Order: sequence, then C-alpha cells, then structure tokens
Amino acid sequence: MGSHLSRCSRRSLAPSVPINFFSMEKEALFNEHTHEHETFIITLIAIKCRIVEGTPERSEHSKLIWLKRENLDSLKWAPADIPAVVQLIQKK
Repeated sequence: MGSHLSRCSRRSLAPSVPINFFSMEKEALFNEHTHEHETFIITLIAIKCRIVEGTPERSEHSKLIWLKRENLDSLKWAPADIPAVVQLIQKK
C-alpha cells in the first residue's frame, strides 16, 4: 500500500506543488474519511510526508501559508477535510 500511496500523493500534488521539491521520506496513512455531499461522495486520504528539498510554490490557490497545528482551526475547512484537521490538531 505504501508505494501506491506515494504514487497517488505525487499525482495529486503535481498540479499545485512542483513535485521535484517533495519527497515521501516516511509515509504513513494518517487519516481516511469518506464524506457524502449532496451530489457526490469523496474519500480523502491524508498521509504523512516530509519536505526534504525546496519550497512549495503557490499555483492553484491565492495563498499558501504554513500554520502550527494548534492554529489550523483558524481556517475554514471543507467538510471532507475536518476529520483529518481535527486529528492533526489533537495529535501530540
């Protein structure tokens, strides 16, 4: 499963983060959550990864910011993201 997660995360990040700047050093499934919207269902899989070289650059979004985990609740999250964000905030 690890290799599959790595390929999927690279494909997912590629449009918004120059992938040659990202590398999965120790990957692990962090959170998996299926959320039902009115017209579709989405499964969000969050994995742990580490930046080992370079800096992510904004491309798709108007801003790219880094927050400490205790400040993550200051943002408005999509419903599918909330379980992973809550888990990240609570993780010590």
